[in-house]
Amino acid sequence: SEITQAEKKLACSGMSGGSSKETSEGNLNQTEIPLVYSDSFTEQQLHAFPPSGVRESQSNRRPSITEMFQCSINTVASWDFDDIDDVKQSTFEYEEEKPSKEQKEKEDVQIHTESHSQEPNYEILAAFEGCSVSTRVLSPAMMSALRSHLPFAVSQNNYWLKYTMIRDGSSLRCLFTHIEANPRIIIAIETMKGEVFGSYTGTQWTVSGLEYYGSGEAFLWKLKTPKMPTYKTIEDQVVLESELEVFPWTGKNRNVQCLPNLHGSPIIIGGGEDVMSFSATTSGYGAGLMIDQDLSRGTTDPCLTFQSPALCDDKEFEIKNIEVWTLTPVTTIEQAESLEQSLKIAKDNSRLFRQQRRTSI
Repeated sequence: SEITQAEKKLACSGMSGGSSKETSEGNLNQTEIPLVYSDSFTEQQLHAFPPSGVRESQSNRRPSITEMFQCSINTVASWDFDDIDDVKQSTFEYEEEKPSKEQKEKEDVQIHTESHSQEPNYEILAAFEGCSVSTRVLSPAMMSALRSHLPFAVSQNNYWLKYTMIRDGSSLRCLFTHIEANPRIIIAIETMKGEVFGSYTGTQWTVSGLEYYGSGEAFLWKLKTPKMPTYKTIEDQVVLESELEVFPWTGKNRNVQCLPNLHGSPIIIGGGEDVMSFSATTSGYGAGLMIDQDLSRGTTDPCLTFQSPALCDDKEFEIKNIEVWTLTPVTTIEQAESLEQSLKIAKDNSRLFRQQRRTSI
């Protein structure tokens, strides 16, 4: 049955608190209708919302969602939004002043210095008794720089000083005794000219005759600028000692590391095209780093294994100090020594087992 105009008025007055009025065209003053969801309308109220301009004969048609939404939106039609532009203007009125090129460079240096001058979150297991600060080769800044190039499995391990020439003497046998049970070794050399360079190897050092061995974890490295006796500020020292060049294994050959014997032979890291040649050949490639058996001198050539240039200006160099470091997951020297002893026993037992097996066969 058709709904009368009076019923429509009654329905609208019930929703708007009895204050609805008719316009000149017979439509409701929709500014007084509250904003409600469509599922809250009753069947009678749904028929009480004819769209604007609809003839009386169509007033019983069920309004669409769009029409109901428009009816509700008109409630806020009288709101004053004149201040919106002012709000937007005040929001974007403040524009941060761009720093000058000099200020930006100064901020970059400060950030770089702060990041490297912070105390490392790892332990440095070392005994520097009898060693002055000036004789130390590997600084905390260099350790942090090297850490990003280490294999992931040991990148968070602690540095442990196993040998330093100033403390332990210049003997290849003594050096080998300190490192024979440790598979991952960092060698750091400082020359008389202040040049600093070295190597990382991930395979345990063993006497191998003239045969190379090693893994693809190995790399050579060098400090970009020589160390200075003194620096203007500690920040300058940290920044300069954090700048390293690293030369990873290229895969062009397997001449990674070699220790022919402990009686007069050098330590060799990297090589050229010829496995049996440790000096530079006609191709220009030789051993990337070779240390004499008395640990007082060494040589460096462009190296095919690591695609590295000579690590210092002169092919032959005099050694001021050598440090040999290993990596350990523990935090005290006592724990590190105990773990090292366990690994050494396991290695000896494994060697004995292999010998017995070969004998039985």
